[in-house]
Amino acid sequence: MPDAPRPSELTDQELVERCRTGDNAAAQFLFDRYVGRLLGVAKQRIGERMKSRFDAEDVVQSVFRTFFNRLQKDQFEINDGDDLSKLLVRITLHKTLRQIAYHRAGRRNPSQEMPQGDVSRDDILQVMDREPNPITVLAFIDQLDHFLNKLDPED
Repeated sequence: MPDAPRPSELTDQELVERCRTGDNAAAQFLFDRYVGRLLGVAKQRIGERMKSRFDAEDVVQSVFRTFFNRLQKDQFEINDGDDLSKLLVRITLHKTLRQIAYHRAGRRNPSQEMPQGDVSRDDILQVMDREPNPITVLAFIDQLDHFLNKLDPED
């Protein structure tokens, strides 16, 4: 009796069929076969600003979790040798774009964030180093007098 083929010798369709039956070695091999390509797709879409919010590894883990869960429920039909690749790339793009939309929404939008660190500290120091002009000094004194006059003599 001939030995069973190793996962590396199997086509994507054969690996998918083995995954449907719960073959963990086939699932691991599919993961290893596609993880690099999917990480590249996700990283390409995420961009610099979003890297601080989420990373490609999280997206790809979610892609495989979704893929294997839905595969177990027989929700995918993979007929062509290229179908699996197209499906995984499509899921990756969808999940990446959904994360980007989530992090760009409303108050989470990174383009509305103030820079942190030395840049903002330097800006504050520049403002504090400047002497106020005479108009600013007069306006400040006028406002101070106005507020002091509103106080009771005991205050």
